[in-house]
Amino acid sequence: MPAVYIPKQLEMVVKATQEGQERIMVINHKHSLVGVPTVAQLLALATDYWTRVLAPYYKPIVTSNVNFDSITVTDKSIAGGNQAVYVPPQPQPGGATGDSLPGNATASMSWRSSQTGRAHRGRNYFFGLGDTSANGSTLTNASGTAISTLMGNMLVYNGIAGMPTSFVIASKVLVQLTPVLGYVLDAFVDSMRRRLLQRGA
Repeated sequence: MPAVYIPKQLEMVVKATQEGQERIMVINHKHSLVGVPTVAQLLALATDYWTRVLAPYYKPIVTSNVNFDSITVTDKSIAGGNQAVYVPPQPQPGGATGDSLPGNATASMSWRSSQTGRAHRGRNYFFGLGDTSANGSTLTNASGTAISTLMGNMLVYNGIAGMPTSFVIASKVLVQLTPVLGYVLDAFVDSMRRRLLQRGA
């Protein structure tokens, strides 16, 4: 499939390590610049996202054997678009106590827009759940509230001075960015293969 470039798309990739395995979360934003963002602007955005969203709302609720490694922001609107990588001072372990659930155990974070259809919905998988985060296959109320708070802050994040951004769903099929207006957190802890913990394969 040929490369697809969507005007004003910024792709943010959060990278972490859990027990030697890489974990990633891909988040898309739309910038409001007339031209293309500079490397300095992308670095400022990555740094700001760590400071305002990840460090206060994600890092404290994952287990300590998860380490946040970097945030990479790439201008995906053109071939060879600018890119910047922010590496927070290391190490950056999670702040939650207890042991981690298996690496494939995750909470599904679903993003909704004003339009219907798969191309207008998004999804991220929350990595780093601990054994105190769920009762059986269901998130505890405390964990559900904490992850929902993270999602709310991801939703309202609006960029940096000089480069406002908005949270979007990027569709390579439609070649467009759809604004995210809401979210749904699945209360069941499962894997991307939908094999529910303690419910059999």
